[in-house]
Amino acid sequence: MFLGQVEAVIFDKDDTWTKSYRRVVSVYKKFGEHKGLRIPLDEEVIRLWGRHIDQIIQGLWPELNGVAQRPVFSNFISSIGIRTPVLSVARSTFRELIEMNLQLGVITSSSRVGLTRSLTELGFDPFLFTHSSDDMPGIEKPDPRVFDLALGLLSQRGVTKEGIVYVGDHGNDFVAATTAGIGFIAVTTGFTPRRTFVEMGQPKELVLTDISQLPGLIKASRRVSFSR
Repeated sequence: MFLGQVEAVIFDKDDTWTKSYRRVVSVYKKFGEHKGLRIPLDEEVIRLWGRHIDQIIQGLWPELNGVAQRPVFSNFISSIGIRTPVLSVARSTFRELIEMNLQLGVITSSSRVGLTRSLTELGFDPFLFTHSSDDMPGIEKPDPRVFDLALGLLSQRGVTKEGIVYVGDHGNDFVAATTAGIGFIAVTTGFTPRRTFVEMGQPKELVLTDISQLPGLIKASRRVSFSR
């Protein structure tokens, strides 16, 4: 992958540009307590993290119907006022990427409600498109089909796979992007450490501490491209 050719950057949401994981783990525990169910361990939520909400619910409590409980869970989140703040570097990073004439998008396993809440927290919408799990029923990462809607939209704007990079914090993000033939940038703002990404085959120089390093990485690649 040569970043100097990138025209569009697609982001995961949870723990890529929002602080989600630790807060959401506590929500699943509170939901179990609220419903009189077994309280899940952190490790159990970690194992299911990155999947759709209904599948996480079903995985934690097999006796429940995850699809039926999804709106119940969403209402519960609203009732307790849970927030998943955006990373402090998110706003400035998105603005810098837009100034670089890059088209931005989001593909997330989060619900449309959760995505809208995060955009409100962000304070502006820098994205050409935002695709949540509600837009892709039955399809979840690491299935590369999660990119189908985005690839179709970007193709209409003249952007090919070679000009797209996906940014995420989870191994499922890596597998989905690479299987789809899309470049991948890893960030370690989630619970997946650098060494895990490298062991999966991600180049070390493409594992970032957070998204704030992305504009500089692309600019450096563009300079190399221009000098050739």
